[in-house]
Amino acid sequence: MNKLNCVEIKIVEHCNLSCTACGTYANLAEKEEYGLDNFERDVQRLSELYSLIQTLRLYGGEPLLNKEILEYIRIAKKHLPDTQVEIITNGFLLKKMDDAFFAGVNAYDAKIVISKYPFAQDKFFPLQKMDAAKVNYSIIDVNYFYVKREERASAEHPQMTFDTCLVPISLYVHHGKAYQCPYPLSIKHYDKKFKTKLENVNDGIDIHIPELTGGQLDERLKIHLEHCKDCTLTTGFVPCAQTRPTASDWDNNKQNENVIHNFQSYEFKLARKNRISYSVLLLQNNRFNLIYEEERQLADKSFYLLLRDQYSLHDYNEHFIKSLQKMDIKILKVIDDISLVLNEAGSIGSEVTKIVVLNSMDEKNLRLLKQLYKQHIVHDSSLILG
Repeated sequence: MNKLNCVEIKIVEHCNLSCTACGTYANLAEKEEYGLDNFERDVQRLSELYSLIQTLRLYGGEPLLNKEILEYIRIAKKHLPDTQVEIITNGFLLKKMDDAFFAGVNAYDAKIVISKYPFAQDKFFPLQKMDAAKVNYSIIDVNYFYVKREERASAEHPQMTFDTCLVPISLYVHHGKAYQCPYPLSIKHYDKKFKTKLENVNDGIDIHIPELTGGQLDERLKIHLEHCKDCTLTTGFVPCAQTRPTASDWDNNKQNENVIHNFQSYEFKLARKNRISYSVLLLQNNRFNLIYEEERQLADKSFYLLLRDQYSLHDYNEHFIKSLQKMDIKILKVIDDISLVLNEAGSIGSEVTKIVVLNSMDEKNLRLLKQLYKQHIVHDSSLILG
């Protein structure tokens, strides 16, 4: 059976905050809960589809608004005993939670993950109480929300928009259906509020089809959703703030005044991780290594640049061109075939040939590596994949 890294289930639709461009449209939602029976049915099915699920995240809305949250955790651990259950919360309601709640979190070995927004302070959270109770928790700074919406922006290339999207990070399960993205399962709240018809019921995959396997589900989840056709290829960002929702809040265009100008994927990754990294293929003495180096490590060095397809070009425009502008990176030649470098170099000798390999649809660059083997260039390999 297949293994799964992470699944997220939204146990409440509503929230105690009203964040601009909320990714689950919780600032538009009326009070609604998942329901314990539906939850158990779906979690039990997940346990049949996958031999191991590393993490199950209970989110919302604000999951602490669900008074039966400990029962949700109990059911999850009943069917997924080896899974880490996490409660994804904005943390503002933690002070109202009683000792029984924290005792229950500990009893089920669950974890509280606090999304800390810029307008929040540590004093809002009962950290001393949680420390005293030895509760497993972490705090993640969340300063921006994604915006992707623009009608029919990707009608001609929905798969590429899906493949390069920053938003999907988990498998999302909602009332018997699996999704690659949290937007389609929540867009109904936008439809109701603004009298639109954006929801597409075909985007969800029925996980209760008897003959469905985890492997088959994984393959189907690699295919774009209809929702992707109304998303932009690039991702926009808005600051986390409390505002009254408007119809344009989720738009990634000039009509949305909340969008941060000149701040896209490159700037977001730099702000979040304080680094940008690239794959670099090293060729020397009939050996190769594929390593990851930060952009600062590329400064004052010379490289070939491999652009294999439209995905590589997208990565170049989104990220690498900005690294070139910041760092003194020397590009010897832009190529789309590794053999061009080999023909030019004649043969691989003692000098290291360095090639920056931008993202493409090659799974872990296997197509590139197979090409090296096919040309009988690699006889002894040491491959490092980050």
